[in-house]
Amino acid sequence: MRPRAIIAISLSFVFLGILMVAYLFRVNSGLSVKTDVPREELEVRSQKIGTAFEIDLQHAQLEGMKSSPNSLLFLGDECPEPIDQSTNSNTECLDAIDQHFRNEAAYIVEHFGMVPKKSSFTYGQMFDEHKKDRELLVDALQRSECRLLEGPIRLDLRETCNADAFERFTLLAELCHTATGGSKWFGPLLKGSKSAYRLKIDVLGDFKSNPANSQRNLDWYHSQLNEIREEVLKDVWLGYMCSSHISGDLLFAHEQSSSLVELAEWWNEGTIEVRNNQLTKYNFPSSVMDSLQWAPHERLAEISVRLGDARLVFDDSLVSLLSGSNDYRNSKRSLYQWMEQLKEAMELRDSARSESISLAARGMAGMRESGFDADVAEIARFFCETEDLQGKKIVSQNCATSFVDAESLLDTADWKALRMLDEIASKALDQGIFQ
Repeated sequence: MRPRAIIAISLSFVFLGILMVAYLFRVNSGLSVKTDVPREELEVRSQKIGTAFEIDLQHAQLEGMKSSPNSLLFLGDECPEPIDQSTNSNTECLDAIDQHFRNEAAYIVEHFGMVPKKSSFTYGQMFDEHKKDRELLVDALQRSECRLLEGPIRLDLRETCNADAFERFTLLAELCHTATGGSKWFGPLLKGSKSAYRLKIDVLGDFKSNPANSQRNLDWYHSQLNEIREEVLKDVWLGYMCSSHISGDLLFAHEQSSSLVELAEWWNEGTIEVRNNQLTKYNFPSSVMDSLQWAPHERLAEISVRLGDARLVFDDSLVSLLSGSNDYRNSKRSLYQWMEQLKEAMELRDSARSESISLAARGMAGMRESGFDADVAEIARFFCETEDLQGKKIVSQNCATSFVDAESLLDTADWKALRMLDEIASKALDQGIFQ
């Protein structure tokens, strides 16, 4: 269905709506004529009932807080405040943390216009399968074509080079490289000072105690408090789990097989030579050169991203800008062109909305073709809603006209983009913002 057809249908609905309002007015507003109670009294009664319900709900919430003060905290009953170094020996708390994180997706990929996509494996699977994944990594790295420290993304090598194992083991190596078991949170920042965790909690506590803060701000306080708790308890759990698992730092440390001597030498020496060659052209001082050396988990990331690791493709902060050659960047732009299209669509919305919409239609179609679910409703709101200075949502004017103009900017042979344009317009119409 083309946007012009959608506009015609929406106008028909508006006309029918006007007729229905006129009819209801003539019959004196439907059900209200069947009661003897005046409308004003009904409204007063309704307000009283609603107020009483809100008071009872607030009372019940307060009673619940009194009976279980930790119930509003993340794992508060099992890991009550204050959490500190003793948490590492609290069996009940550790079991609760393990139960919570073990079955969670190990990561979630997010992007504008995309339904967030969870990883295909959980934290538990990442740890449980690490020995098998290490074997698959060793098997892959014995083949020269899998030693992808440089060059473009090679999706054609995913199966040959055991890409899924690389993805799991690379994330494990990264997490275990940064996990501290809570030590960065529980130790004093300075001699005699409070821990980093207590200082953060105190700052939030000062915010909560301010009588000028509204209930909305107090909700924000609880949200922030739980985010901090979750981050700290996750660090505690990772420190515990990583202490008994092989990380990238120890990938070949205990290798005894003579057949893998060459591989171990490449990993420990050859990769460093690759890095030094990349850095040489920049003429950095030796002190800078030393700081830019590859950690083992970073080397794994370089290979994993070139095998199409979605986590790293979407956020390649672990992939060095220095080693991220033009071959890599060009292949990423080619394979994930829709990322650039959606980025440009966001930038152009206010200055060239029709062009922005056409770019978004192409980008969303490309996203779907890459295997990701498109959040069409979000895109519809992005183009047909704005906010006033108070943050209130308001419907944009002439949105429907912009869609008609956007259609004229698309290639008539690009049926995927045209279909996506129709979907976005339909979602805008469903949400009542297609004006």
